[in-house]
Formats: sequence, structure tokens, C-alpha cells
Amino acid sequence: MPVFPFRLHRVLLGGALLVASLPSLAAPARPALPRAAAPVAVDPTRYVLGPDDVVTVAVLRHPEFSSEDLVVPSSGSVILPVVGTIRFSGRTIAQVDAEITNKLRARLLHPEVSVLLSRPRPRPIYVQGAQSVDKTGGILEFKNGWRITQALAAAGGLVGNPDLAAVSVTRGGKVILDTPLSPILNDVTGKSDLPLQVGDTLRFYQRVVNVNVSGAVARTGTYPLPRGGGVVEAIGLAGGPTNEASLSKATIRRASGAIIGVNLFKALRENDPTQNLPLGEGDTINVPATQDRVSVLGEVKAQGQFMLEDGRVMRVSDALARAGGTTENAALTRATVSHTDGTTQPVNLYQIISKGDKSGDVILQAGDIVNVPRARGITVTGEVNRGGIIPMEEGQEPRILDVIAAAGNLAPSLKPERAHISIARMVNGKAITIEVNAPGLLNQTDLSQNSLVHDGDVISVSSIARVIVSIDGNIKMPGQYDVDTGDGVPELIARAGGATDEAALSRVSITRRGATQPVFISYVDAIKKGGVKPNFQLQNGDVVVVPRNESRATVLAAVNRPGNYALPEDRPTTIGDLLSLAGGTNFQAKTREVALLRKTPTGVQQFIYPMDRAGKDGTLAVNVPIQNGDVLFVPQVKTNPSVLSKLSGLLGTIGSVNLAFR
Repeated sequence: MPVFPFRLHRVLLGGALLVASLPSLAAPARPALPRAAAPVAVDPTRYVLGPDDVVTVAVLRHPEFSSEDLVVPSSGSVILPVVGTIRFSGRTIAQVDAEITNKLRARLLHPEVSVLLSRPRPRPIYVQGAQSVDKTGGILEFKNGWRITQALAAAGGLVGNPDLAAVSVTRGGKVILDTPLSPILNDVTGKSDLPLQVGDTLRFYQRVVNVNVSGAVARTGTYPLPRGGGVVEAIGLAGGPTNEASLSKATIRRASGAIIGVNLFKALRENDPTQNLPLGEGDTINVPATQDRVSVLGEVKAQGQFMLEDGRVMRVSDALARAGGTTENAALTRATVSHTDGTTQPVNLYQIISKGDKSGDVILQAGDIVNVPRARGITVTGEVNRGGIIPMEEGQEPRILDVIAAAGNLAPSLKPERAHISIARMVNGKAITIEVNAPGLLNQTDLSQNSLVHDGDVISVSSIARVIVSIDGNIKMPGQYDVDTGDGVPELIARAGGATDEAALSRVSITRRGATQPVFISYVDAIKKGGVKPNFQLQNGDVVVVPRNESRATVLAAVNRPGNYALPEDRPTTIGDLLSLAGGTNFQAKTREVALLRKTPTGVQQFIYPMDRAGKDGTLAVNVPIQNGDVLFVPQVKTNPSVLSKLSGLLGTIGSVNLAFR
């Protein structure tokens, strides 16, 4: 470009401007520089430019003086064609526009300048711990008037529990706020909702410590515990303790490795605040399971061992409730509690259960055994409508008329004037017969005859007409008896005081006068269960023999009455029944397991049953059935294993001894 003297340059420039001002003489105007995308609508008098703002400078009809998408640098100044260096940062758009227009007047007569904001500089705020962090990278575009709640909503809401959440706000490298979030969310006035500024960093987090809960609780695992929370809150998060929990023996293992004890029974049951020890990050609370048990055997609905809940008192009535209650055949007045020191304590369950007298409700200790024997009931035979065993406990104080009524009253064919009633009763091991004035009792002309009856009594109701028969074997009073015409063996056995515990009622033999072979008939259902009596009437001269029950099992070692016992014929016999017959285990018993020896064609098998838990098939040891010839061995605490081997050798010298665990 040629160099002109200063005055000539001014003349040429002035002529050019003059020509340009005359449309008819000037060359056709060049098109304006195309603008960038639509500018951002802002108030040019208020918007203050800064680094990273993108602006466009447009000079009408002079694209050579225009510039698109200028990025304001960190220095704040931009060099423009012809105009030179212009300070953008810290000035409004209107101020920059005025300066450029003013400087262009040195070149143009009437410069028309437009400074437009193409894209405003980013105005970030940073959010941590919200839902949309993965999508936004934790950076949001600041909006004027934003407060904490608006920023949280724009970030997608909280990740965790609002009740446990907190927020911290960092501005200029300093934390200006760190507070629980819930009061801010619940503040309808908005006063606690801090106004935000560009560049603020918000961190949403949970004000919790992570603690571990193990042992006898509903749900073991790691739980977020509010800061300042203690063992009570941690156990609550784990669903609470189980019934097996030994609350007084809980421990806390600190993250440092230190172990301290804590009495959760006082903390949970007695609301003792001194035992609600605070927990820290990484602490572990362990609740052990109690090993203390009591056993309930005999006539209850669910025999077994039951846990002694830590810190609570268990009485006999509590143990019976855990066992489902007593059966209808329970001898309530003859229950016992066997203690680990070898003593046995009688308990009158009738007074406790029926009368509500809790004075005899014994407090149980670990290892105690509650035994509820089977009531013998009151047997009614002869000419009544429903003969059989009437399950009446002596604690109910039944009388003769009560029992006869329970048996359906006299048979229609029997008139009170022709009736004969006798009671067979065992007194101090001896059988006695009590004759009753039947006409006076039944007609209620002599109510002194309506005496109390006892458990095990046998009441015989018959007509005066009788035949003479003999009975022998395993009955309480063998001999000759007059029986009514039409009577059968059940009536005869009742007259003879009833069968002994050793009797085999399934093979009663009756030999007729002049016969060479006896007849064998089962009377188990008729006598034991009150079922239909076999259609076999006794005749004069009959000889009845009740054989010994050869279906037997033996109980050895640590029981109160070791021996050989007949297996009941009217029901299956279990280990629990056999232990009950033997008076339960004594104080020397190792009650965690028992051994059952059984002779088989291949040898003697030995089964070991755990008593403190169910077997692999879910069966409790007390419910395992007993077979004829079985030997139940209850080991003492220090029983030598060779004892079982010797017993197995006694049962069978041929075959192998197989050990099976169930």
C-alpha cells in the first residue's frame, strides 16, 4: 500500500466519505456480514461482559470492519479491525458499543455499530450426591434466583433418605453452610433456603455411619445409622432380636478392634438409656443366641426342648404354653419337675391351670424337665351306653353319677333296681373293690353313695343276674367272678380290678368248658379306647387269661427308673413316651443326645439322636417311634463311648454295628 503524506491521506479519506454519502454517486453497497446464530436477548445496558462471553461486532455496510463470534479472553481485551484494542471484560454491551462507534468515526462519517451477545459465558454451579450426576457430570447452568432447593430439583433430587440427608455449600474455597437438609425442605417460608451464586459447590450426603449387626437378630447385615445413634436404633434397623437372643450378653466390636459388653435386655426391655451405647463408623454389634433350655415331656401337644429367654422368668405354665398345652389325657395333679441336682418336685397343674392358683407355678431353671404323666382316666364297663375310659382328672372332683353320665347313663335294658355297681381301685399298690348301693344311688334316695372317684378307678355297671368265670394272668385281681349274663371280657377285667401295665390286651385267650383250644381276641379298642366291644359273651365256666405284653423296650443309664417297659398297644410309642415311662432323665444325664439300639437281621444298629435340636429330616428326637426290642440309652455326662459298643454286643453277637446319625 502506497504511503501518502498526512494531509493528502486526510483529503482522500474525506473525499471517499463524501462519495460514500451520496447514494447516486457511490458504488453499490456491499452486503452486510452474515450474522451468527440468533443473538441472546439481554439488556445491553445491564449485562456486564466477561471472559468466555461470545460476541459479534457488526458494522452496517462494512463487513470488513465486522467480526463474528469473538470469544472474550481471560485478559478481557479484543483487537478489532481498524478499531484496534477494545476492553470488553467488566463493561456493559452498551459501553463497548459506544467505544467502537466512537473510534470508527475516525474512518466513517456515520458508523452504525451493533455489539451482540452470541452466547453468554457459562455460569456453573456444581452438585454432588444428586440423582442426575451421572448425566450432567455434576455441573448445572446457574439460573438467577436459584436457591438450594431449586438446584436440588434441577439435579434430579436426592439419592438417599431425605430424613438422613445433609447439604454443604462451598463458595470461594470455603464451606459457608453445612446443615441437615430436612429443615430446609420443610421450611415453608424459605428463609433457611440459602441463595446461590455462580461457582458454588453443593454436596448432598447422608449424615450416617455404617454399622454391622450380627447374631440372633431378624436380619443381619450392614445398616446406615444416623450419626449419634446407638445400639437400640441399630437393633431396630436389623428387625429386632429373635426369641433365641441372649440380650444381656451382647458385645460391640469397635472399628479399632476394642470389644465392650452391652446389656441389651436393659436397653430394649427396661429402656435404660445408659445401655444405649453410641456406635461409630465400622462398629459391629453381636447378639449371641442363648443355649439354656428346658424340656417338656409326656401328655403335652408338642413335646420337646424350649429356650429360656434371656432376662425373663419362665414358669411351668409358660413352658406348657410353649409346648401347646396339655392333652385331654394329662394327669394334671401328678405332674413333676426334675431338676439338674437330681431332685424331683411335684406340681399340681390342675390348681395352676384350672383354679388359677399361681403359688405352685414353679420357676424353671436351665436343664429342668417338666413331665406330665398320662391320666389313666376312669374306666366304665358294663351296661352303660358308652363304656370305655372317661378322661376325668381327679382335680375336677368327679363323682360316680358324673362318670356314669359321661358314659351315656345306664343301658335302656337295665333298671336301677336290678343294677349292680362296683368300683375297683388301687390303694397303696393293692387292689380293693368298693360296692355301691346302686338302687339308692341311681334313684337318688341315698346320695351318700355318690362318692368321689379317683384317676384309674374302674366302675363296673351290671345286672344282678350273673355267671361264674375265671380270669388269670396280667390283671390286678385274678380269680373267679360272678358276671352278668351277656357280659364280656371287658366287664370281667373291670371286675378283676383292670389290666396291669404289663397286660397284652391284643391276645386275650378264652377257653370254653370242654374245649381243647382257646380263642384269642383283641380287646385293645374296647378297653383302651372305648370302642366297639367284640361280640363274644362270657359263659359259665369260661377261663380267661390275659398274657404278658411281650412288645417291650428297655431304658438304661441316666433316667430315674431304668428298666424294661411294655409298649402301649393302643398307640405308637416314641422316645418321649419311653422317657416318661422311665420317670424322665436324672441329673447325671447328658441330655443333648440319646442312643437307640435296635436289633435287625443284619446286626445291631445304633442311632444317635440330638435332643437339643431337630434332626436332618426335621424330626425331634422325642417324636422318634420305638419298636419292640429297642434299647434306649441315656448317657451320663462322662459316659465312655465303649459302653455303647458293649451294649450292642449284648444285643447281638452276630452282625455289625452301624452308626447312623439322624
